[in-house]
Amino acid sequence: MEHAADNQPQKVVNLLFRCVFLFLAAIVLLNLGIAAFFYFRTNAKLEKSIRVKATVTRFTLEDGCYYPRVTFTDPSGKRMVLDSNYGRSMSRQERRDLLGSEIPIYYREGDSCFNEDSFLAKWMLSVIFVIQAAGVLFLMLILFIFKIIIFAVIRALCPSNGESST
Repeated sequence: MEHAADNQPQKVVNLLFRCVFLFLAAIVLLNLGIAAFFYFRTNAKLEKSIRVKATVTRFTLEDGCYYPRVTFTDPSGKRMVLDSNYGRSMSRQERRDLLGSEIPIYYREGDSCFNEDSFLAKWMLSVIFVIQAAGVLFLMLILFIFKIIIFAVIRALCPSNGESST
C-alpha cells in the first residue's frame, strides 16, 4: 500500500504530460492538415492557370495599399490587362522602380485579376503552417526532455520499495 502512495506523484505527472502531448500532437496534425489543404488548393489553381510575363503599367490605391495593374499578350495574341488580387504599402520610389518592369504572373482564363508567380506568393500559407507544426514538434521534444528530468527528481525525492534518499 505504501508503494502505491509513493508512486502517486509520478502517476499524476505522467498523466499531465500525456494530456499535454496529446493536445500538442492534435495541434501538429491540424497545422499539417491546413498546410496540405493550402498546398493542394494552390497546386490545383496552378494546373488550371496560364503563366506569362507581364509589364506593370500602373497602380491603384485602395485602403492604403497599392494594387499593381499589368499588361501582357496572352498565348492567342490578345492584349490583356489584369489587376492584382494583393496590394501592399509601397513608397513612391518602390512604385517608380516597379513601374514598367516585367513580373511573372499566372491567371485563369476569364479572370479579371492575377497572382504573382513567385515562391512566397504561391506557397506562403503552406510554409507558415508547416513551420508552426515544426515549432510545436520542437516544443514537444523540449517537454519530453523536461519530463525525463521531472521523473528523475521525483524518483530522488520519493524513493519506493523501502529505498532511502540518503
